[in-house]
Amino acid sequence: VAAQRVLSGAHGDDALAQRQSHALLGSCCLRLNRLDESRTHYREALKRARGADPRMAAQMLDNLALVEKRQGRHT
Repeated sequence: VAAQRVLSGAHGDDALAQRQSHALLGSCCLRLNRLDESRTHYREALKRARGADPRMAAQMLDNLALVEKRQGRHT
């Protein structure tokens, strides 16, 4: 809920908070097995992290791989 509030109230200049909020919501959705929502939040965090935060971008790629694995889309 707090992460959703940050997203709804965050301004464009608060990019870090937006990245972190999407990452947190993605993790919450993953734990709740809401995989489509999790993927959406991780992708948004990745989009916002590229170029600004390479470490977070790598973490989001790893998290997206977990979502794919849970959905049976791995080899």
